[in-house]
Amino acid sequence: MRASVNTYLLTCVTQQRRAHFTLYAAPIAMDALHYYAGKGHYDLHAAVIMPDHLHALITPIQAIERCAGLIKGGISFRLRKQIPGTFWQDGYDDRRILDDQQFVTAVEYIRRNPERRGLRDWEFMFVRPRG
Repeated sequence: MRASVNTYLLTCVTQQRRAHFTLYAAPIAMDALHYYAGKGHYDLHAAVIMPDHLHALITPIQAIERCAGLIKGGISFRLRKQIPGTFWQDGYDDRRILDDQQFVTAVEYIRRNPERRGLRDWEFMFVRPRG
């Protein structure tokens, strides 16, 4: 895995940091991330779905704004019957990854995020193998 000039660490947070991503909802959210990657909107390098937010390390094919909209919209669309009302906080955070060291740091941040929150057996993470 290598950084591209257009790689970002994207963070999206649920409305009022509600823990929407339960054992039921987290896999649906991860499927949505993979779905849009499979449709060619971005390359997905790593991601974690936490109870109240997600982090995704992506290289967008389109503008980062479009990708964030697809991700947030796709997840809330898939979960709207189970979780009515406003799903996400407005906006998102994106941090451009400028070099390979920042890329490695972002992957490790994603990898360690569940443990820092006390979720030792949290399985809703994806890290693309090196290569």
